Amino acid sequence: MRVESRTLMTIAAISALAVTTSAPGATAAPGGQRGGSPVGVWATQLDFGDGQTVHVWQQYTAQGVLCHEVRAEGVPHGMSEGTWRKTGPGRFRYAVTELFRDETGQVHGRAELSGTAVLAGREFDSSHSSKVYDADGRLVASGTENITFSRVTRAVPPCEVPPVEP
Repeated sequence: MRVESRTLMTIAAISALAVTTSAPGATAAPGGQRGGSPVGVWATQLDFGDGQTVHVWQQYTAQGVLCHEVRAEGVPHGMSEGTWRKTGPGRFRYAVTELFRDETGQVHGRAELSGTAVLAGREFDSSHSSKVYDADGRLVASGTENITFSRVTRAVPPCEVPPVEP
């Protein structure tokens, strides 16, 4: 089963628009303190004002693995694995390929996501870039903007990314 073009465009819009939205109420740590590690689970909620809300979770492990999960009503669930590395005190870089799957698990497109982030207490601000491709590898959307994530927990659950079917 193929994901409808309209659904893929909705996914593309979510991924591209996500890079233009920040979590509500995001503030820096007192005194602008920065530092620490992103190890743990982080979340943001993106509201596009038309009833479309996207929930994004990122899990960072001490071994440099990033698990990226996206949920939005009416579009396939996205869960993908990537990498992250520390670039300085309270700073890190990440990259992940988010695969767009239908309910049978077949891949119908992807988003190449990357960012540079700065930790500030229980939040991090990311300069986030996204390129979204359809099943045929055609670029359908792209963008770069800031996103703020808030810490959910320091514990990291297993990242259960489904395998890609040939």
